[in-house]
Amino acid sequence: MAVLVDQERLALVFKALGDETRLRLVAELALRGEVTCGRFAELCECSPSALTYHQHILDKAGLITVRRAGQYRYLVLQRETLEELLPGFLATLAERQKVGVEVAV
Repeated sequence: MAVLVDQERLALVFKALGDETRLRLVAELALRGEVTCGRFAELCECSPSALTYHQHILDKAGLITVRRAGQYRYLVLQRETLEELLPGFLATLAERQKVGVEVAV
């Protein structure tokens, strides 16, 4: 039963990371830890409804949470989830982001 649960979690994570926009956001979060929703909108280059959709997919996969600070909302990377399921993935992603290597799928 535990294997099935892990496979379902992993499937959600791969679905979330299988989209170029969401992968770009996770790469940015791997470097910064958190970004404002405004910065997410810049990275997303999409409509408000698409922005909400991407945020929902990442949240459902357990990859981000939302932190509120006054009038601002920050998307916070849940590093533990990725390190547990894909050890070393964040370090590789952050390194590629630093040197400007395209992280598109």
